[in-house]
Amino acid sequence: MARPNEVRPDEVERKLKMEYLYGQKDIYRRSLDGVQSLMEQLREPQLDIKAMMQQVADLIARQFWIREVTVGSKDPVDGKLKYDVASGLREEARAALASIEYTERDFVNTGNYRGRSISKYTKLYLAEDMPYTDDEKGTFSRPILLQSRRRSLDECLEGDYFDIHILGERDRLLGWIETSGTRDGRFPDSVTMRWMELLAMILGAAMTKDNARRR
Repeated sequence: MARPNEVRPDEVERKLKMEYLYGQKDIYRRSLDGVQSLMEQLREPQLDIKAMMQQVADLIARQFWIREVTVGSKDPVDGKLKYDVASGLREEARAALASIEYTERDFVNTGNYRGRSISKYTKLYLAEDMPYTDDEKGTFSRPILLQSRRRSLDECLEGDYFDIHILGERDRLLGWIETSGTRDGRFPDSVTMRWMELLAMILGAAMTKDNARRR
């Protein structure tokens, strides 16, 4: 028998279970659900990498209010990096992506694409630096806005984008997550960026496992 004002262990258990199952979820709790799902897939003997890429793209777009998300990978045959999946893009932009391919130098060298390193995984490309070729202009949802002026430090313009590198063994580049635009017109905050890096790390683990299986 519990003493007056004493909480029984089964009451603690019930409260936590109810909160876990039915409690009001904020943006980061919902993101944890997505991460758990991805981690569960990692335990499977065979992985559907493209499906996991699409799940990550949709998760980022939905949970972090990113307008456009793409995920690409390195082709094991020719070594080119190509887009695989997208979330939030109009059909014309999706079609334009299909013909674009990159070399690894495009990701590690600032010659063709002037990137600004934010962390080990993330590079920022600002519209003022013209970080795209003429072929890539067709991938933007609102090309007319490419000439917009930045009015504040946290304002995100059409033409700004982030590349989050997907790394494998010995930090080999396996692919990337590309995000552009936010619903509120502001750059993602630092917590959101770390969440996206975590998702890139999970994809890196999945790709590394899948590559090992194919050898």
